Amino acid sequence: MFSEVEMSIVDWWTRHIDEDHTAGSISEFSHDYTWEIAGMGEEIPLYAVLASRIRAPRGKELDWAKAEAERLGLK
Repeated sequence: MFSEVEMSIVDWWTRHIDEDHTAGSISEFSHDYTWEIAGMGEEIPLYAVLASRIRAPRGKELDWAKAEAERLGLK
């Protein structure tokens, strides 16, 4: 069903999540603003991933972004 290239991508993400994350950290990483704006038990429509914020990040969000940039060598 999947090509070799597609399987290599799946394998990379599987290793990355397994080796570099805990259940809590991957959940925090993957549950972004889209999840925050939905109510508990509310179905999240696919187009909600396009939701964006009007304001600049601040507080914990800004701290996270700076730490990620540094971790990725972007700073």
